[in-house]
Amino acid sequence: MVSNVNRKGAVGTFSESMGWLRENPALILVFLVGTVIVGFGSLIPFLGALFGILALYINGIAQLVARDELVGETPDIRGAAGEVLGRLLSLVGIWLISSVLIGVGFLFLIIPGIYLALRLSLAPAACVIDGENAFDSLSTSWEVAEGNLLKIFGLGLIVFGLVFAAMLVTTPVVFFAAGSETGMVVGLVAIVVLISAFAQPVVQMAYARIYVENREPGSNVADSGDDWAGA
Repeated sequence: MVSNVNRKGAVGTFSESMGWLRENPALILVFLVGTVIVGFGSLIPFLGALFGILALYINGIAQLVARDELVGETPDIRGAAGEVLGRLLSLVGIWLISSVLIGVGFLFLIIPGIYLALRLSLAPAACVIDGENAFDSLSTSWEVAEGNLLKIFGLGLIVFGLVFAAMLVTTPVVFFAAGSETGMVVGLVAIVVLISAFAQPVVQMAYARIYVENREPGSNVADSGDDWAGA
């Protein structure tokens, strides 16, 4: 069990997660292949949700890589894949329950939905890192995220801003380079897939770090200090 992890703000958390991705480039390939499979799977009627489970799986792998990095161990992606496989049913349960709750929240205007999404965002990390079941993971996330809502929201803003900037820069290139409308569509899809392959593992490792640095081993009590850009 990981403990005694120093706290970082949204910027510091994002920066460290980017460093972990550079040290574990195999994650980019894992997410690249996974994103392509999930994308094509979503086009198949009635099977989109089944392919969506793959996203839960590879997200968990990234979170375990972050766990290993936090304790100074060399991440074992193959070993992490086996660990996450044993937690997959709980991850699916988290996904189903949180999707319903967040969906209901969005029905009552946008803010309740965003609030619920932030409070439940650390549940997968609790599941794969500490082996909690779906209900316990959601409960733990609710407690741990309470004092870190600004940090989690700030992390989302950072990622959104960088993704938007990347799309803003690359879209005109595709527009001028594409020889046809079909070529432009294919180019834009390729850009989205590539950006996702970099952004998603960073986000998931950041969630894992936020979870670990704030939960107390054995008690799941959050540190109440909310922050944005602390180092």
